[in-house]
Amino acid sequence: MTQTHLHIAAQYLASAADLVLPKQEDDSHRNFAWNPITSALETHYFSDQHLRMVLSYEDFALFFVNQNNEILMEFDLGGSQHSEVMAWLVRTWKELNLHGNYRFHWPSNLPLDAIEESYTFPKPNEELFEMLEIYAEERTMAQRAMIDALKPKNIRVWPHHFDTGALEVIEESEDGTLLKSISSGLSIADNMVNEDYCYVSFWSKDGGLQLNKNLPCGEGEWIEDGHYQGAILRMVDPEMEVLKAFFDESFRSLKSILKPEQ
Repeated sequence: MTQTHLHIAAQYLASAADLVLPKQEDDSHRNFAWNPITSALETHYFSDQHLRMVLSYEDFALFFVNQNNEILMEFDLGGSQHSEVMAWLVRTWKELNLHGNYRFHWPSNLPLDAIEESYTFPKPNEELFEMLEIYAEERTMAQRAMIDALKPKNIRVWPHHFDTGALEVIEESEDGTLLKSISSGLSIADNMVNEDYCYVSFWSKDGGLQLNKNLPCGEGEWIEDGHYQGAILRMVDPEMEVLKAFFDESFRSLKSILKPEQ
């Protein structure tokens, strides 16, 4: 069991959102909330239907739930083929009287190999559910640490890179154009870091930012890799106080570069 299986499963949710929610330029209609109580990813509400689609880590299953979080339809992913998931989604979509017909969308720039009809999710066993519990705990701890340390306005999970992320606007122009910002969150392993990690990075429209690696970032480390400039903290036996200190100190350090007077 790897994060890749969850990343693939999340595309069913993102595809559903594409079909029923107003399109946003930044694709934010496709992102999810992480529910730490149920250990699940949840889409935005489907317009006036008062329904959401859910990927449950606890059950390794897809749900459709109502506004009271009652499960209306469910499908166990363990051992199922993509073709079986699709057959269930097409049938369920009609039974719930959702708009149009369910279609699966695989973005061309998704950092995963496209799946075939025969793609099969791992069979449920003790090891699978142990890994799901670890992945769920990572998301919950990172989100709680971000809330305590940074109090972000909005934390969402994005289906493209499958990261938990929040954006803090540091400066914008009079017409609302973003000029400087700080991003924070939790990323799954990628080409930059070979294990799941928390991050805090900064961005400026004009570029030319100089990262000062002598500034504090808790127990994290500063990294400059391509367009990435910021701090990371590898999620190896994470502790809540360590996570909070990382987010707090890294954010303050980067803000001091973007806004030296503050």
